[in-house]
Amino acid sequence: MYSVSGMNTIFSGVSQLSSMTDKILQKKDANADSVMDSGEATGIFKDLFSKIDTNGDSELDSSELNSGFIARKIDALSSHLISVKDADGDGLLTASELGFTNDDFSKIDTNGDGKADKSELNTASPLMMELNKTLNMLKQVSSAVSGTGISIAA
Repeated sequence: MYSVSGMNTIFSGVSQLSSMTDKILQKKDANADSVMDSGEATGIFKDLFSKIDTNGDSELDSSELNSGFIARKIDALSSHLISVKDADGDGLLTASELGFTNDDFSKIDTNGDGKADKSELNTASPLMMELNKTLNMLKQVSSAVSGTGISIAA
């Protein structure tokens, strides 16, 4: 369970990330429609566009950008974990290499092959699971108050 101060830290981090992605959208959004379409994407955004565009609508909204930044961080952490723990050098991790029980490991090993790849590690990340819940909750709250005159400030 999170303490109130812990939740403040989480929301502060989400607020800072949202502020950063809002600035990116303002800079990249040439037609002022509040999203970055594939024609507006340049640099790293062009390279990662299809991975970040999770709903496949050929537009990146602030929620997708937020998730994309966190996903890249989690991916880097998973890569680091593999580089440190992969005793046999196969690029995959076993329960033994992670020091997990088979029961705990089975929650990560979603395909049941006895090895966790980077994708499975990314998906199992508690940070990713909490981030997705938090971002979905914030999106629902924002949608619920849209047009009511109520504003949500960080």
